[in-house]
Amino acid sequence: MSQDRAPRNAIPVPPGGGNWNAQKASEGPLTESPCGLHHAAMASLPHPRTRLSRQPSAKVLPRGVYSATFTPLDRNYRVNHKTLRQLVECQLKAGLTGFYLTGSTGQGFLLSEEDRKALVETVVATSRGRGKVIVHVGHMNSRVAADLAAHAERSGADAVSSVPPVFFKVGAAGALLHYQTIARATRLPLLGYNIPALADGLSNDLVGKLIQLPNWGGFKLTSFNLYQMGLWIEAMRKNQVMMIGCDEMMLPALAMGADGAIGTSENWFPREFVSILRDFDAGRLDLARKTQMRMNRVIHGVLALEELGVYKYLMELLHDLDLGPSPNPVAPPTSRAKAACRQLLRREGFI
Repeated sequence: MSQDRAPRNAIPVPPGGGNWNAQKASEGPLTESPCGLHHAAMASLPHPRTRLSRQPSAKVLPRGVYSATFTPLDRNYRVNHKTLRQLVECQLKAGLTGFYLTGSTGQGFLLSEEDRKALVETVVATSRGRGKVIVHVGHMNSRVAADLAAHAERSGADAVSSVPPVFFKVGAAGALLHYQTIARATRLPLLGYNIPALADGLSNDLVGKLIQLPNWGGFKLTSFNLYQMGLWIEAMRKNQVMMIGCDEMMLPALAMGADGAIGTSENWFPREFVSILRDFDAGRLDLARKTQMRMNRVIHGVLALEELGVYKYLMELLHDLDLGPSPNPVAPPTSRAKAACRQLLRREGFI
């Protein structure tokens, strides 16, 4: 089919394998606006109007705010289950909808399979149905990821998720195989975790295949590209969900149709992010915008430190929770970064 006669159910694909973010390994300014690529190669997606009438309308996960939950560790770098239970109770009390476990914030790739499974069991048992549990099962080996997904289902989790394959450049065929392997191992909804800054981004063409998997549940999108997000939302089945993973973009993502948010900052400021969703849904956009901008000032200040070790330290300042060290190679926070965090939180009125 010629490029200038693409069907209405097609989604534009930019140069670089079908991912707007492929122009850069990390998120940054696009070199060309995707809206201007009228004659780019096209990748067909099932048209929403022909699919949605045949699909269940109940979402696989409720609209809401979920933490990309930290993993508390003891001095031996094993999961601290006592502190983990305290963290779960703290976040449920603050109104969070649920938990996204062992993702990038939870440093799942740096944990043993044994610890990853034990962590899931503790959170499910502690939550007791009061919060939804999504388990990130991403792993270098797809069969290990499938085993983690099967364990998540046996443990009582509500959904599983995974980044695309990492390190090895397996291409779209390998990424599809990775997700198919996980999907076959469980009946739980499977969410793709698109984080182009850390793993190869999902192409529009691949997304068109993934959303047709029987138990595909949707996406966690950690990207500033809301144009792409909107295209994916239009193509998804009615019961699939789109969760924004960029905390700085929660409010605009909601305006584009996102079902909620999953992020690091929801650990620090659960009530504030819950209020953004509540105010948006009630039409109080000025209040939602004010809270979002306050969150963004803190996030900007923390990211400017370029020290991952301060993330857990903020939980000590804000919630009196000592989450312990991060696994190697994440270095502990410097005294300079700690002082900067205290100053930042004082300036914004949090401590």
